Amino acid sequence: MAGKVIDTKTARTLLGDDGIVRVHMFPGTRETLETARENIAAYLEICAGKKLPVLIDLSDTLGASQEARRLYSGDDVSRHAIATAMIVTSPVTKVMASFFLKLNQPRRILRLFTSETEAIEWLRQYLP
Repeated sequence: MAGKVIDTKTARTLLGDDGIVRVHMFPGTRETLETARENIAAYLEICAGKKLPVLIDLSDTLGASQEARRLYSGDDVSRHAIATAMIVTSPVTKVMASFFLKLNQPRRILRLFTSETEAIEWLRQYLP
């Protein structure tokens, strides 16, 4: 369902015409368990039962609670994401994303990028 956009308190989620799900975290937001649940529900609605590559832009986010990180690395997300590219452009988001990867060990292919163009290029190999 390309073109559909869902906004939550902390993010905008959409499926691009290229088949890649994009999640843009709103500037200055901090994820809680509640907002993580909202974002996962939006993501699952956009995926509509398909396993798709996802691009998450964390550029301007302030972080996530431990509960939110655990939820994001769980089966609900992993079951629907064939591969995940995270855009991290500041030292803070790089540390946060690296911390997430080391502690939560998501059950999917996940890679960090500083360039959206490079992230999309990498995700294209995982398109169904």
